[in-house]
Amino acid sequence: MRAGLLAGLLNIGDSQSFQTEPKAHPASELYIDEQFYHSLRFRHSFDKHAQPHAPYTAPMSSAKGSYFYLDCHTVLSNLCARPEVDD
Repeated sequence: MRAGLLAGLLNIGDSQSFQTEPKAHPASELYIDEQFYHSLRFRHSFDKHAQPHAPYTAPMSSAKGSYFYLDCHTVLSNLCARPEVDD
């Protein structure tokens, strides 16, 4: 599982959308694989499904995946500070 996730993270930059459509979306500070993104604990008030994302094909997987492209401030300011406290 970890090797597949790491390979997927490394492959985002080589994804088809980067190669065929370089202007598909603006450059971002973070490109986060969807599995890792959905594992993050965000505040309830943050709509994580409304954030910008794009498709890519992970190596070692026949299923299409996606990645989220965000700035650091958006992610860090919306993470829960402590697991036992939820805002």
